[in-house]
Amino acid sequence: MTTFYSEFISALKHQRLSAKQYDKLKLELVVKYKLNQVPTNINVLLHCTPTDFSKLKDKLISKPQRTISGVAPVAIMTKPFPCPHGKCIMCPGGVDSVFGDVPQSYTGKEPATMRGIRNNFDPYLQVFNRLEQYILQGHNCDKVELIVMGGTFPSFPTEYQEEFIKYAFKAMNDFSGLFYDKHGTFNLLKFKRFFELPADIEDDLRMKRIQEKLLGVKGKCTLEQQQHLNETAKIRCVALCIETRPDYGTLKEGNEMLRLGCTRVELGIQSVYDEVLKKIERGHTTADTKNSIRILRDLGFKVAAHYMPGLPDKDFKRISYHKDLTGMKQLFSDSDYKPDMLKIYPCMVSRGTKLYSHYHAKKFTPLNAEEAAKLLVEFKQFVPEYCRIMRIQRDIPTTQMTAGVEMTNLRQYMTQNYEVTCKCIRCREPKGRKISWSKVKLNVMEYTASQDKSMCIASSSRNTTIIEAGASRGDAPYGDAALANSHPEFRRCYAHTGKEFFISAEDTENDLLIGFIRMRFPSQVLHSEITSASALIRELHVYGTATGIGEEGSIQHRGWGKKLLQKAEEIAKKAGKDKLVVISGVGAREYYRKLGYKLEGAYMTKKLQT
Repeated sequence: MTTFYSEFISALKHQRLSAKQYDKLKLELVVKYKLNQVPTNINVLLHCTPTDFSKLKDKLISKPQRTISGVAPVAIMTKPFPCPHGKCIMCPGGVDSVFGDVPQSYTGKEPATMRGIRNNFDPYLQVFNRLEQYILQGHNCDKVELIVMGGTFPSFPTEYQEEFIKYAFKAMNDFSGLFYDKHGTFNLLKFKRFFELPADIEDDLRMKRIQEKLLGVKGKCTLEQQQHLNETAKIRCVALCIETRPDYGTLKEGNEMLRLGCTRVELGIQSVYDEVLKKIERGHTTADTKNSIRILRDLGFKVAAHYMPGLPDKDFKRISYHKDLTGMKQLFSDSDYKPDMLKIYPCMVSRGTKLYSHYHAKKFTPLNAEEAAKLLVEFKQFVPEYCRIMRIQRDIPTTQMTAGVEMTNLRQYMTQNYEVTCKCIRCREPKGRKISWSKVKLNVMEYTASQDKSMCIASSSRNTTIIEAGASRGDAPYGDAALANSHPEFRRCYAHTGKEFFISAEDTENDLLIGFIRMRFPSQVLHSEITSASALIRELHVYGTATGIGEEGSIQHRGWGKKLLQKAEEIAKKAGKDKLVVISGVGAREYYRKLGYKLEGAYMTKKLQT
């Protein structure tokens, strides 16, 4: 085995091999040395010297789709908590479920859930485990998108929320300190010794020894301390996503999520029909959904909606195709929705749920793969360019479900069997495709979303009318009436309430999206850092395989972020705004500081020279 690695690594260093030549050489050496199995690329990397590792990791990279969007997603699972409203009729898992004590809406067999179970749902251990896997796969994980999964996180005890997030940050900081020097150079030898590699990475005894080592250095800390350290750490959290429900996505929860460092909220809206929400015992209304989306937007969050086609309707019969399609189209025709991102989860039947009994009694029949694909193909043509369809089915093994979509590769099934027309962000990401740089242009799309209609009407009238309309609403901690009296520009700014700008850099020749900014003129003032003359930058994203901080990549670090920000500043100033407020990931704050922004509360802000 040792001779195999030596010869194979030597060949890789001295020859330029195509993917086919690489695979052919590996198989030839496997036969030559009579190996029982073909070594993975991970195993090859583990047998490299530090010098060879840095030279060969790009050649040996596996699962490139994991970081193709420019960041390394790290999903961590909270421990099981009961949902405060009870359980929806289709929701699996939870405390004392048929799958055991697993997080609500999960079965214990999802990759993130299994990682959570292996690590006792400890965020520190989970983050270390995931970063270890990324390094072994040859990925760059300097820029992490932390995704908190496991139920309605803002409903959990406040102390638990803070502990969970701060130790996730500490894991990134400690990983940086353990395995990178002050120049950012990765210490492969130290990494291999710490994780006892090469070895069977699924070895339970090895995992327990590593966990004991990590828990020994975990120590005490504060959230603020770890956030501050992460601003300049090698492994930085550039985005933090939290899942919640509309009734736990109000101003109170929004302010707490801001404090934790959250930048994106995934909102389980499930349906646009109140009668369907009532039938599935969801515990919230469409009015709750619309209110939550507006509040979260006006705080600067990116909003991803979870939607579930194929739910039961009257008499537990499945919702009709026409009604399902109409409801999904309403997500973008109704300005009170218009999510930035969308996860579509066709309803499935799991044992241990109330829906299972209706299925067993032959009252309810879920969508199968063909029915779901047909619905989604027709819907996708109505999805606007500012939205990204993140998923089209749950990441739950079909073996854990009794009935529903009978495959885990629904997206592939759709593209192979249907002509799919879609202009969403995901469908226009470069994903390694060639870009015509001379054809890259900036484009601006304006649209209205989560608008304060009463304020817009009032803003065209006298100032006293504005004060009355604002004061009666009562959801802003800094009253609009007071703002109207102290800011003469209040009336003018609120003529733009709820306006969104999707500013994109696009390869017009190949219809590829290079990067984009989401900028909002908020419909209400909900935070002291956000004035009535502020514009909110809710997202800045440049695509391309994840690149190290300070390194030049195929798309990242070519100045497109700066160009997009300059365009946003230009639009804001033209509209009379005098301040940009950015909801920035903790690990992205240094980027904004270099562009003249300063930390103000939870935001990075900049005064605009008009």
